[in-house]
Amino acid sequence: MTHQTTILLDLSESDGPETPFDPLKYPVRLLGAQIALAAALGVSAFLSFCFLRRTYPQFYEARRSVKKNLPPLNGSLFGWLRSLYLITDDQVLEHAGLDAFVVRTINFCRDWKQLDDMFDQRKQILVKLEHAWSDYLGPTPAQELFPGGNNTNGPLVLRELRPRPKGRVTWFGPKVDLIDYYSQELSYADDHIAVARTVEYAPTDTAFVTLDSVASAQMAAQAVLDPRPHRLIPVPAPAPDDLIWRNMYMSQRESLIRRYTVTAVIIVLTILFIIPVSYVASLLNPKTIQKLWPAFYRWVAWDGWSGTFITGILPTLVFTLLNFLFPFLYLYLANKQGFVSYGEVELSVISKNFFYVFFNMFMVFTIAGTVSDYWALLKDTTKIARNLAKSLTRFSLFYVDLIILQGVGMFPFKLLQLGGGLSKLQFALPPWHRNGPTARELRGLRKPPVFNYGMTLPQPILILIIVLLYSVLSSKILFFGAIYFLIGYYVYKFQLLYCAVHPQHSTGRAWIIIVRRFMIGMLLFHITMTGILALHQAFFLATVLAPLPIVTLYYWHNFEDDYVPLSSFIALTAIVTRGSGGTNTPYTDEENSVSSMPPTDLTADVRLLAGPDSTDAAVPRHTLDEQRERNQQYINPNMTVPLEGPWVRLDDGNLLTTLDACGETFTKRRLHVNEWE
Repeated sequence: MTHQTTILLDLSESDGPETPFDPLKYPVRLLGAQIALAAALGVSAFLSFCFLRRTYPQFYEARRSVKKNLPPLNGSLFGWLRSLYLITDDQVLEHAGLDAFVVRTINFCRDWKQLDDMFDQRKQILVKLEHAWSDYLGPTPAQELFPGGNNTNGPLVLRELRPRPKGRVTWFGPKVDLIDYYSQELSYADDHIAVARTVEYAPTDTAFVTLDSVASAQMAAQAVLDPRPHRLIPVPAPAPDDLIWRNMYMSQRESLIRRYTVTAVIIVLTILFIIPVSYVASLLNPKTIQKLWPAFYRWVAWDGWSGTFITGILPTLVFTLLNFLFPFLYLYLANKQGFVSYGEVELSVISKNFFYVFFNMFMVFTIAGTVSDYWALLKDTTKIARNLAKSLTRFSLFYVDLIILQGVGMFPFKLLQLGGGLSKLQFALPPWHRNGPTARELRGLRKPPVFNYGMTLPQPILILIIVLLYSVLSSKILFFGAIYFLIGYYVYKFQLLYCAVHPQHSTGRAWIIIVRRFMIGMLLFHITMTGILALHQAFFLATVLAPLPIVTLYYWHNFEDDYVPLSSFIALTAIVTRGSGGTNTPYTDEENSVSSMPPTDLTADVRLLAGPDSTDAAVPRHTLDEQRERNQQYINPNMTVPLEGPWVRLDDGNLLTTLDACGETFTKRRLHVNEWE
């Protein structure tokens, strides 16, 4: 039918000779009419808008009623056009809410493993060279060796102070001048590194994307960028200083193998640790000792000081010693697990150490007592509440002694900083006693110690759970628990303010771990109370407590849904953005809410999906993390760090004297090192 219709139309229009349609010969009259119609509509609408905008600004500029910091427009009939022209794209992105995925920089992570290996070798050479210079220069005053004031350079002219150090660099090689040998090796290493820095290394599957603002970064971090699984997965990146660059080159397969291997090792260690912990628990009961070691039981005078020491003091000392030693093992395992940041390593150490102290040193220690009792308990888990109530009653004196030892006895040792003291003591012993530490080692001794939450936090959490469990059983534990936390508060307050630093990026994720462990303690408290009431035949009261675990689980679920996401991402209403007038205003949905939240201390500083630090003087203040991360880039430091020569002298006032790689010229300057380096 269509074909027939087309034919009919052709016939009706074919009175003369047929001519094909030529689009280039479009009728000029029809085009002019179209332009005239469009111009009439457009000009009339534009003029109407210009008049109506002045008459009804509350309608045509409705956003101004709730967003006071919008760029101003001229109030004349056509003057607003110039004002609109002068508004920049950044202002549009800032005020229109269109700044998502505005990429400022993209830094690809490359496989710099070869360069890192070169720097490791250079570091070993540099340490040996500095020790050789330290042996040669000895305690000679710096003014005699390196004349001139501060910030001076000059050729190195040394008289023969003493014989230059010689030694063998291989087992059976000849003796060589160590200063000349390692200076030459350092020069070769610097040349190789200079060449290696020019190489274009292969990119890995990771990139650091810096966006234009914190708000856009937070939105992009939670977006699905690719419909294909395991492709383009955005996550907030750690701070540049927090990255473990060697683990960034690790393939996903190797990372998974490491994590599962470490997890398997921890499971095996947890099972193996049951045996020594059970034997420590057996020391609390002389009858158990009589059963396990009859000869030792007959040898000890249990009614004297020896019996008191074995059953009262020795278990707490062994318990404390185990809690001191095993966290270092878990720290080593966490470092081998392939995490990409030191912050992740620290959180992993917190979890691992708490699992050890809670499961092995508390659950096994308290509930089981012996290995045989432990396996019997696993066969019948219905006895956990009753056994827990019995064990807590029996172990109350032990935990009183433990809290006293941990609070009154061990906290003062934390103030002594024995780790740093031992480091200083080693230089008073051979082979360092002759000339003391090198300048670099001296700088290391002056650096503040690192406050590691993974090594510190699990023990107070366990004490908190113990105090909670005994809150209705023993007033002594409540009293000494309060003393423990009072002393600990002032000890850690002093350390964090005046002594130690925490270089890892503080994001508050440790609070998630604390709350979850506290919820476990609350559930154990409910189980304990039920078991205690059941032991006293108060079955009705034990039944009344049944809703408490349900309420605790409800609050735990609410915490996971409402609070845990806040530790991974920054809420948009908490982000401080820069207004058009140069002031900082909270990033709020001001079009839907007239009231605005007060400004916070957060600035546009988020990594991988984050904007650069603000340099505006109007920013009220910055946190320590923001200060040390300013102007940092996501690139391996080994690509940009200066290749300094050996440090040969560090005098009072941090006046540092360095030599070039060849040892021919010296440079004196003030050493400015941040406390967290």
